[in-house]
Amino acid sequence: MNGDGFPTDVFVYILEQFQPNARRRLRLVCRHWRQVIDTCTSLDRRRKTLVVTVEKAYIFDDLSTGRWSSEFPMCTWHGRWWGNRNDVVGTCNGIVCMVNDFGGVVLHNPITGETLAVPSLTSATGRYKVVHVPRCSRGVRVFTLGNASWQHLATDGWWCYPEDGFVTIHNTMYWAVEMKDGGVNIICLDLDGERVPTVIPLPPSRPAATFRLTVVHGIWLGVIFSLASPQRLDKTEVWVLKQHVWTSYSVQVRHPPRHRPQWHDHQHLTSPHFAHDRDGILTWEWLPTGGGCALYRHDAASTEARPGTVEIDERNQGTMVAHFKTEYDTFQTFDYVETREPLSVYKRW
Repeated sequence: MNGDGFPTDVFVYILEQFQPNARRRLRLVCRHWRQVIDTCTSLDRRRKTLVVTVEKAYIFDDLSTGRWSSEFPMCTWHGRWWGNRNDVVGTCNGIVCMVNDFGGVVLHNPITGETLAVPSLTSATGRYKVVHVPRCSRGVRVFTLGNASWQHLATDGWWCYPEDGFVTIHNTMYWAVEMKDGGVNIICLDLDGERVPTVIPLPPSRPAATFRLTVVHGIWLGVIFSLASPQRLDKTEVWVLKQHVWTSYSVQVRHPPRHRPQWHDHQHLTSPHFAHDRDGILTWEWLPTGGGCALYRHDAASTEARPGTVEIDERNQGTMVAHFKTEYDTFQTFDYVETREPLSVYKRW
């Protein structure tokens, strides 16, 4: 049965009785089902914000309330696959993917409390894939659970810098590579169709600026260029790729004249996600009294900035959302959607 025998509205009604995660897997049945699910049903749920420190992770239903709805520790899983230091790689289908210092990968559902040690989940189609991107190579390897061997995909580029960021948006993975001529491009890999990776040129930037890839509003690829100046003014240029066209705006962070260590004296953009739907731009800053850091929200109204510019200084600090106890400068934010599906539906080995 492919659904052709039903009127479209009846078929859509039946599909909508399934959870969004299950509908994603039903996209694999045939091309017709995939088209109907993509065009006539909603796979997106209301996105929340996941804030991660070294010690704990926090889920905010609404940042404007200043209260998190749930939290979970980052250092409690032990055993064959798990060590003491855990890092969040990303979120997908309501599941948080984490990796430890020894390379072990764990899926965690904060809502049900379940954990499952598996290779990393990066695709929204319900298939598990492991993508190996060597630092020095002209290709990547992709392994799909259920297959017997790795698939090699040739790519342009000579050298990869993981610190510049790996991001996944709508089943597409992006990372930056240095070319043989010294230039830098972005590699774009479609995880759904496993097509030959394509190349996206970096947008123009100022000399000596550092950059990293990011996700903007959960749906667009972004590149953040940062340039510190002697006048205690950090200038950040944000480029967003929308429908194959780069657009930009700037974020200026002025260091207030405080007698604190350099890294503690001003706000920093959160990463890998810094722009979250209705919550605008998010920044974090060490608390002046010590013992943790604070999360701030900025929007156009609060910054009183010129069009296309967000200015952050001692006068325009934004709205403090919450503060967290932490002793480390590792501070991440992600988009997150809730699911109550058991992790057993993902176990295919």
